[in-house]
Amino acid sequence: MRLVFPVMLILLGVVLVGFLITNPAERVNITVGSSQYENVPLSLVALIALTLGVAFTATVALIEGATIRLTNRRLRREIQRLETENSFLRSQSQASTAAENEPEPIAPLPSPAEELYEESLPTRPASAPVYDPD
Repeated sequence: MRLVFPVMLILLGVVLVGFLITNPAERVNITVGSSQYENVPLSLVALIALTLGVAFTATVALIEGATIRLTNRRLRREIQRLETENSFLRSQSQASTAAENEPEPIAPLPSPAEELYEESLPTRPASAPVYDPD
C-alpha cells in the first residue's frame, strides 16, 4: 500500500507532462460564472484544474482525518473508563468472594466459659460412653 501512492503520483505526473508537451499551442475560451476568458492556454487550464482537485481532495482528507482522530480519542477514553470499571468490579467480586469464604465469627459467650461448664458437668463420671443422654 505504501508503494501504490508514489507509483500513482509518478504516473499522474508523466501523463500531465505528456499532455502539456503534446498540446503547447492549444488555446481555449473559458466561462466561469459571468466572467469570460479568451485564448487561455489549455495547459494552464489543466494545471489549474489539477491544483483545485488536489486542494479539494486534501481538504476532504484533512476533515475526515480529524473526524477519525476525534472518534479514536473518544473511543480510547471509553475503553479506559470501561477498563477502570472492570478492574473495580473485579476487585469488588474478589472482596465479596473472600468475605463469603470466611467463616462467621463466633458469637461471644453470654457468661464466662468456666461457669457454663461447671453447671453442665455431671456429678458422677459416666461408666460407659454416652452418645445421647436423653
